[in-house]
Amino acid sequence: MPLLRSFLRLVAAASVLVLLLAVTLVAVLRSTSLGDYVRRSVITGLEKSTGGRADIQSFGFDWQNLTVHMRSLTLHGTERAGEPPLLSVPSLDVQLKVLSLLRRQVQIQSLSVQSPHIRIAVQADGFTNLPGPGVDASSVDGLVGQLFNLHIPYVEIRNGEALVNNRRIPLDLASRNVSLALRYRQAQQHFEMAMHADNLRFHWNAERYDGAVSLNALLWRNGLSIQDARFNNTDLHLALNGHLKGFTNPTVDWHLESRWASSEVARTLGIQKDLYGGVVAVEGSGHQSPNAPLTFAGNLTAQALTARIDGTTLHNATIVSPLTADLAGLRLTKAVVTTPELRFVGQADLTNFRNLHVSGQLHRVNVPAVISQRLAISTTASGLVELSATLFPHERDLTVSTDLQLAAGSGSLPASGDVHFSYGQRTGTLELRPSRLVLP
Repeated sequence: MPLLRSFLRLVAAASVLVLLLAVTLVAVLRSTSLGDYVRRSVITGLEKSTGGRADIQSFGFDWQNLTVHMRSLTLHGTERAGEPPLLSVPSLDVQLKVLSLLRRQVQIQSLSVQSPHIRIAVQADGFTNLPGPGVDASSVDGLVGQLFNLHIPYVEIRNGEALVNNRRIPLDLASRNVSLALRYRQAQQHFEMAMHADNLRFHWNAERYDGAVSLNALLWRNGLSIQDARFNNTDLHLALNGHLKGFTNPTVDWHLESRWASSEVARTLGIQKDLYGGVVAVEGSGHQSPNAPLTFAGNLTAQALTARIDGTTLHNATIVSPLTADLAGLRLTKAVVTTPELRFVGQADLTNFRNLHVSGQLHRVNVPAVISQRLAISTTASGLVELSATLFPHERDLTVSTDLQLAAGSGSLPASGDVHFSYGQRTGTLELRPSRLVLP
């Protein structure tokens, strides 16, 4: 029995110790000391890391859910008194995980930002209101140090916007597993930023996009250098690098490599029912300066496409062409289109990125194969073809005009001659101009 009594006393003592530790833990979490520490870390860290002036009008700490609630967070850059700040956030919630109470170590679990407003103002000399910190951001300790070298399982930004020289960029996104490293290099007077997100979800032009994003960039007061930016999902792969000099009258040079599933191209152009299967790759370089409008020049390659043109389906199509683009539209300057049934060489113009015009030469097209063998004749066609249509929005206003020469095939009913016709999809009319058909 003495042994049993000793064991019971040991259990009782351990229970009292656990109870005291639990009471102490609750007392620490419910006290304002941890909340005050976090608030001071946020303001001090922001100011040290950015060189700006930070303010938080309202700050709360939910000890039960370990959530920081910040209201009216403001960060001022170098803007003049009375001007809107660099950053204003009406509501920001940060959920934390306590790593060590004794060492006051916490980790960010999720970040929710509501209606943030970022304003980057460009001054007459080309510099912006971005501040330059007086210390290297890597020297900042505590919670805000994580904001500049962080890994967060979940981040969301809702109903926000960024104004860059009065150009509005909507900010509405969510992502899992976000990492961000931001450093200020005093000697070079620039920020270094590295960002990665496993599953970023955002909207652009009313369309939703999901994918992995990575970015490595340098930012200084009068320029931006994107060393490497990538977006990847199952349908779209983008890789971009480039430089911007001068925010007031920018000079921009960039290089793009992209690979699109045809379904993504069709969605962009609003022709989902007419283009499917295969991939489209675009690679090239762009330039814009105060004395030169935006231009892009490169190459387009498409493989294994399936296209439907008013009831006629072309399978396994390949397109190769030099490509140029500007604000007025896109041009394929020497497009070569091949399928098992035809070969076409010509050019295509997509004016205002919605009105398509194609002209060129068909070469020995197997006519029965293209029109699904609805004719008993055996013939191939070569000659001039012109095609026009409105792609976005899809108006079903396709028009086709041809001047074709027919060559007799090797089938049972070979045909030759000349065929000249026009077709209008909107009215469904086929106009046959003076033509000649020779049969055996």
